[in-house]
Amino acid sequence: MAIEKTTVEPQKSPFADRLHSYMKNFAQQIGIKETPLGQQEKALRIIDRNNRIAGIIESEQYRSIVKEEMQLRGDAKLGYVYCIDGRIPTIFLAGRFANAWEEPAGLIGRHKGVDGKYTPLSTLLNEALNEVAGEDRDLLEIFFAHTGSIEKPNGCGYMNQLQQDGEIPLEADLTAENIRRFDELHIPALTEFYNRARKHKGKEPLKRVGISAVYETDKMGIVLNYGDPKTQMSTSEVVNKNREELESAFGNEIGKFGVMKNSFTNPDNFITFSTNVLKLTKHILNGGKLIEIIDQNLSVNYSELTASQKQTLRFVLARTMAMQYITGLSEVPDSGAAHQFAHHEEDYLSISLAGKTVGRFDTEEQVFASTPSDTPSAIKHIDLKLNIMDSHGGKRPQVLFVSNPVKKADWDKHKQKESEAIMRNIALNASLFRTIVSNDKFTQRIQEGNLIVIPVLINQNTGEILDVLDHSAYV
Repeated sequence: MAIEKTTVEPQKSPFADRLHSYMKNFAQQIGIKETPLGQQEKALRIIDRNNRIAGIIESEQYRSIVKEEMQLRGDAKLGYVYCIDGRIPTIFLAGRFANAWEEPAGLIGRHKGVDGKYTPLSTLLNEALNEVAGEDRDLLEIFFAHTGSIEKPNGCGYMNQLQQDGEIPLEADLTAENIRRFDELHIPALTEFYNRARKHKGKEPLKRVGISAVYETDKMGIVLNYGDPKTQMSTSEVVNKNREELESAFGNEIGKFGVMKNSFTNPDNFITFSTNVLKLTKHILNGGKLIEIIDQNLSVNYSELTASQKQTLRFVLARTMAMQYITGLSEVPDSGAAHQFAHHEEDYLSISLAGKTVGRFDTEEQVFASTPSDTPSAIKHIDLKLNIMDSHGGKRPQVLFVSNPVKKADWDKHKQKESEAIMRNIALNASLFRTIVSNDKFTQRIQEGNLIVIPVLINQNTGEILDVLDHSAYV
């Protein structure tokens, strides 16, 4: 059975004229042919779907779901650090209950100060950590390595590149190496910085701030303690072994295992899907075999976590199991995974130095999104993404959104009277845009019409594209 796709009556996009004007001006400015309207339509479809999903996320129905999820999550602040890989869809992995940070292989980078202490490279991430350190709640950061599945590894492109460059032995398990780097380098750097901030604000340091895990792209599942036969726990295995309990409890109300396998990515079904995931998550957390398995693993392997951190991790695992039951993704058929986020089929790219990207809530198409620490890193990210898209037969033209997030209320005021804050955001966006389109790695693609670079402002909460900016004068 084919996976459901959105069916929307064709109509003129509200951003069509704005995009056409920008593309015309940009082409004239750099002396190339204007991108044909037919190719611009690809970008408009992405924009319109992005904004349609943003509207769903902003609805009262979904807000109600998020409110309940937040209560189930507990008091701890939850953050995810994971790869820019398009097979990791933010909306399904992190929903609205976790802040996501995207770097190649999830490796956030670290800086050693003159005092010998480590700090994460990203100033924006550090600011966020410093702010959380002053709150009266704990923090749990989950660092995700990823692979197709633990039975059939299909690892990270960036880790593979490091291996080809000789930085990782050829015989190494790339997923295990990714986890090792988290545990030995990147989680300690984040923990050290965060606990310094807590101490400065008069709070006791946490024994454990971050944990490492594996995300299975084929199954959309989570694996803890990867590679340890005694302690490894896979949400996929737990669901598969306990399907009867779930079907017995919710088969009549929600449906049998895999009830939304072919429809969960369709935006039209997102509220129904999210409602069902919430119902099943609450059921799992309220007792039974599944939560017993979760709690046993946490008591043995995560004793250093605080009570609120443990509750947050319980919620993450229970919600993942609920999602895998409803989608049926915990079982991969012999023919291989077939959902829309199983294989590299990225349709567009998105980048932001301010931590919020276009498409992070896209339920239907893969986006290569990332939140680099600086402009040089942004160039490296884009180059890596394009090369991976090329190697997997990515469709041309490739569309790259360069985004800066703003508050919707500030944007509405700016439309009435020019705001200095919004103008600063536009200037920062223009600076990154200029660096990208003038970089030798991308100029030929742009001139040949194979790469369309679109600068935008987005709503920092919902990801809604508020405006297509015309930065052609900055080139």
